[in-house]
Amino acid sequence: MSDEKTIDFYFDFLSPYGYFGSTKINEMAQRHGYRVNWKVFLVGAAFKKTGQKPAVDRSLIDQQYGLRDILRQAAFFGAPFKFPKVFGTSVLPPSRAYYWIYDRDRELAHRYAKRVYQHVFALDVDMRKTENLIPILDELELNSTEVIDWAVSDTGKERFRQETDAALDRGVFGSPYFFVGDQGFWGSDRMSTLEWWLITEGKRPAEVSIR
Repeated sequence: MSDEKTIDFYFDFLSPYGYFGSTKINEMAQRHGYRVNWKVFLVGAAFKKTGQKPAVDRSLIDQQYGLRDILRQAAFFGAPFKFPKVFGTSVLPPSRAYYWIYDRDRELAHRYAKRVYQHVFALDVDMRKTENLIPILDELELNSTEVIDWAVSDTGKERFRQETDAALDRGVFGSPYFFVGDQGFWGSDRMSTLEWWLITEGKRPAEVSIR
């Protein structure tokens, strides 16, 4: 498989839509001969840069719609879902730990990310607490002490800042965000458009003109 046929998948571990996208993106990519490069980042930093408000700071009407939409999306994707008690905060330890794994084994990092998402949105585990990372790391046969020590170190913190900055510099402003080459697709509800692009490479009928 060519390295060029890659989908870059940017996500935040407290993004429900990122969670929904994570349940389908690998399967979609495989259908069309692509691989997926998973990249966790801090969506709160994107909100600050773009002036967006997090869900908890939006109007009551927006919040009510958002809650209904999340439940619809969970049903649509067939994803087990509970509203996490830590919704609206950040889960930094597992996000930083991701890159310790990513640098050594990207496939294992994908598996780790899926398990973290399951703990957050299916099991409602508070992943802000580093001790709650231990069962996941043990399950993946990783040295939990080594990984967590790196995640809370200055090195781990700086690495995650760099990855977040790189995502923002590329134009990522929400989770999930998918890139195929220079084409960006934001949101789990754009995954059908993303799949169309993988199939057609964006080719349009000649008679269609977009101005």
